[in-house]
Amino acid sequence: MFEEYLEKELLRHIKIIKLLWDNESLTSIELAEELEVTAATIKSDVKSINMEYCEKNNPLLISSPQGYAVLNREQRERKTYIKRIYSCSLFVKATCFFLKNNLSNIDKFEELEYISSAKAYNVKKEVRDYLERLEILEEGKFVQFAEYRIRFLMAFFQWELNMPIVKIPEENRAIYNILFKEIEAQEKGMFSDSSKEYAMILFQLSFLRRRNNPVSFPPEEEIFIKNTVVYKSLQPTIRLFLTKMLHFEILDEEATYFVLVFNIMNINYNEELSENLKVSTQSLKENTKVRYYSLIQCFESEFEITLSDAPIFEAALMIFLRKCLFNLQIFIPEEHIALGNIPKLPNEILVKTKSALDQWNTITGLNLNFSKAHIVQLSSKIFFVLRKKSKPKIIYLLTGFYSDYLLGKEILTSEYGGIVKIRRFNPEMQKEYHQNDLILYDSNYTILDKYTSKKLKINYIFDLQELQRIRALLFGYNLDGLESDVNGEIKSTSSYVEKNLK
Repeated sequence: MFEEYLEKELLRHIKIIKLLWDNESLTSIELAEELEVTAATIKSDVKSINMEYCEKNNPLLISSPQGYAVLNREQRERKTYIKRIYSCSLFVKATCFFLKNNLSNIDKFEELEYISSAKAYNVKKEVRDYLERLEILEEGKFVQFAEYRIRFLMAFFQWELNMPIVKIPEENRAIYNILFKEIEAQEKGMFSDSSKEYAMILFQLSFLRRRNNPVSFPPEEEIFIKNTVVYKSLQPTIRLFLTKMLHFEILDEEATYFVLVFNIMNINYNEELSENLKVSTQSLKENTKVRYYSLIQCFESEFEITLSDAPIFEAALMIFLRKCLFNLQIFIPEEHIALGNIPKLPNEILVKTKSALDQWNTITGLNLNFSKAHIVQLSSKIFFVLRKKSKPKIIYLLTGFYSDYLLGKEILTSEYGGIVKIRRFNPEMQKEYHQNDLILYDSNYTILDKYTSKKLKINYIFDLQELQRIRALLFGYNLDGLESDVNGEIKSTSSYVEKNLK
């Protein structure tokens, strides 16, 4: 949501970088048409990007007869440059400043940013509007129980956008790491470094703000989390640890806050069927407030497919639901999107996922605000399940060269033998060919018009590009269809499959 408040020039810079990262090259005219500006504006923006966000003599964007392109793309990370752009935004800096200062000290903000009083008041007004939309402010005042939401929003800006809100001393990091080890041993799992860094920010905010801005929770929500398996398991360990290490009395609300942080952290369980995970999952399913099975029905109705027997979907849904506690999901970064890659998705999948969630939201009356980034991640797992249920069962090889057939059989068996069967094309067995089967052929054959199976013309060289085209039919996306997006903004695209099927 914060992107809506960014300066137009910075938004253009972000879009230019994303477009050039997703394409080998684009001309200034092509970029101008995409962004609805002039070619002269694009040229000026490219110059600004290289001057303001890059090291001297190491530009990000270069010009050639083919257009603009990213220099040494494979040696760079797109998110690095996008975060640099965010850090230049007056709105982003103002949001962080006024959150830290409880919307006060506007004079100090003017001095820090060397801006006029009028400009400072205008940007503060935008920040207040933003916080009201996030239900942190109401009529210019912080709402009741706003503190935990403020902390999570501050952590989002620091972890996701690399804004320097709180500094974590090394001695504190050492203390937090001891706590991580205790919880990892208890839960029989392991937290990633990025998850731990995110949690440390939230922990540090707790200690810096506990005196002047004590945390509290809505009674109904607090009762809910105290009845969870996670709380009953972690709360004694956390309370004992904090009391022992910090030598002051820990309030119930503070212990609850720490449990909440651990609840949303992503953990790699040491065992595939972790007992702790099974108990936690079953507890969530049985909770009358969540109405888990109503949620499953909403998804099955929307996608017209059985999902209750799909472990991947269930696991993704559990992660999604954990981030909904205290209606915090819109404040929580999606780790896949922020740090990794996700597949491009057809817009229809995203729309149906959102529709199913909205129906469930109405049924439960929880009035949750869903994060687009988390919806994208959940949708990617649903997309895989859908492709898995409809993927080809048999690959038939059609070629006039027996050596090519043997090569194809050996390579495809090695690559995908655990997923599909590999057979030689036989026109006498036409009745055994089904719509989900895939025929790979190297030259035109009139007889193929009689088959309803999927067909793909290949060269039978089985290089990386050709294997990716086949992979696209098996999984619904190829390796080039993976993109990193710090904001979770996935464009609506026709799948690679639809473009290549005949």
